[in-house]
Amino acid sequence: MCHITTFVRAAVITICSTKTYICPMRTLELIKALSDSEVKEVERLLSGGKREGLLRLFKELKKYASKTEKPSHEELFSRVMDEPYKKDKDYLLRNRMRQVNEVLYEYLAVETFRQTISSDLTTFHYWLSKAYYDRRQKGLFESDIDEFISEATAEITRSPTNLPDAGSNMYALKTLWMINHEPRIPENTENQIAIIDEWMAELKRRTLYKVREIEARKAFLEMLLLHMKNAEPTGHSEGLAALDLTGPQSDWFARYLVLKKHVYQTTGIDKIAVLEEMLQIGDIPEHRAILGLSDATTNLTNLATELITAGNYDRGNETLERLLLLCKKEQQQVPIAAIQSYIANQINRGQYEKGFQAYKLYHKEITSSRSARGIAILASYLWLLLGREEDAIQQLPDSSELSAQHQIHHRFVYLISFIIRQDYDLARTEAGNLRRQIKRTPDIDPALHLSIMGLYDKYLKALSAPKTEKEKSLAVLGQKIEAENKYWQQIAIREIPLRWLMVQLKIKAA
Repeated sequence: MCHITTFVRAAVITICSTKTYICPMRTLELIKALSDSEVKEVERLLSGGKREGLLRLFKELKKYASKTEKPSHEELFSRVMDEPYKKDKDYLLRNRMRQVNEVLYEYLAVETFRQTISSDLTTFHYWLSKAYYDRRQKGLFESDIDEFISEATAEITRSPTNLPDAGSNMYALKTLWMINHEPRIPENTENQIAIIDEWMAELKRRTLYKVREIEARKAFLEMLLLHMKNAEPTGHSEGLAALDLTGPQSDWFARYLVLKKHVYQTTGIDKIAVLEEMLQIGDIPEHRAILGLSDATTNLTNLATELITAGNYDRGNETLERLLLLCKKEQQQVPIAAIQSYIANQINRGQYEKGFQAYKLYHKEITSSRSARGIAILASYLWLLLGREEDAIQQLPDSSELSAQHQIHHRFVYLISFIIRQDYDLARTEAGNLRRQIKRTPDIDPALHLSIMGLYDKYLKALSAPKTEKEKSLAVLGQKIEAENKYWQQIAIREIPLRWLMVQLKIKAA
């Protein structure tokens, strides 16, 4: 109920901002729409507190609801305000009239909604499932949603004003729930795509019903028009016209939705261009009011990710800082993915202290998120890059609940710590242990991680070499990496142990 009430309140504010509607006649018409029991209910809503003045106005106008004569503005003012009419105080009556209208608008809309969900089971099920969704009631949502959808799909409601859409809307809830809550494995993703296809089929069917109703209603009016003009019908039908969904070229929202689809179909420079256009559309105030902050933060996060992946670390940083400022201005929580990207990107930029500042600034958001352990590992690497291996080890989270990828990065912290301490024997032992762990971990790319281990083997060998050979061996290793610099730079964005090694070899982030 709260969602429709919020919508109604917004609509009421819009309507009542127009002075044309603030008049006794309009309020009288609203009162006439109420039954006797509903009049009493509105009076109850207006009773008590600061609404007593509104109740007095409502009761005064109620007297005229069934009469032909209407009170003059001056007469109504003196009765309601209990003082003679004064032009400079006229706004007081208009304000009360507007507030009474707001109460009546909301009451009528909410009552109509209540009657709708009491007689339309599909609509009731949609709002019930949305309540489960919004309140994150996993057990209730997952146990009921399929039955609700099945019943909605089987239903065909004949209504002149409200052909059913609630069934396809429940598909919208279900698919989003699955994307956000199910483990991201191929089997689940394939199932989610199948559900999306079901949603599309149901939406097409319901849209077809609407189109056919529109065609029939238009044909009825055309028939009436022919009779009015005493014209003869043509005797033939145009048939069932195909539905054109292209829309006008100037429809910005349609364009935005096309771009939203292209985000998932493009990569690299093309994807950056798509996201930049989406942000340009969203920067227009009236568009932002519809799209909301969530779209802006998502697009900025995605744009920053693409820029960083392309090696544009500074532009990625500027994009993320734009997002941080936007969230601060709107007093909204920063998406955890943006925080994580911002901290990680400071490693690419060599801004280790800045990374720590961000970690401290958003520590509360980080620790309460599912990404807390992964971001803690990033903080460990910031310490390593500053040469403070003891702090890096203390920063590490418990490894037992880490993903396979994070467990590898976790283990690398110990290897690098031994290297910083110049305890190369322990480092070699740890390297052997890490290599064995990589080989027995199925959920990672073993060839990639073993190739990074190969670079570490050469690095350890160079560090352990006599002084006369050490610099030469390190230079050779650096040249080997720089010979395939583009490849290794791309890997180093997500493989922080490789970035640490490249920093030691004085290979700048490209």
